[in-house]
Amino acid sequence: VALALFLDSDELGDVASALELIGELRRAEGSPAGAARAWGCAAALRVRVGAPSNARDRAWFATALEEAAAFMGADAFEAALKAGRRVDARSIAAELSGRPGHGSAA
Repeated sequence: VALALFLDSDELGDVASALELIGELRRAEGSPAGAARAWGCAAALRVRVGAPSNARDRAWFATALEEAAAFMGADAFEAALKAGRRVDARSIAAELSGRPGHGSAA
């Protein structure tokens, strides 16, 4: 719900933060590929709008990335990150929630 509100308000820095958290949830649920796609999309949004992550989140995020890469293998993890960078935020949000995507926020 929060992600949908951010998507509708064009607060793309907040969308990136929400995607990072969704990625962490996906990783914890055993879907590191879904996590990596969400993280790739978040990274692309952060670059696009010049919104770096905050220092408090960097430590857990670095650990989550390392764990997902170790689980998937470096090449598969990089491929999933790259795929996420090419997807708009609405589509990745729809994919991760199981709803059809519409529009573009990235």
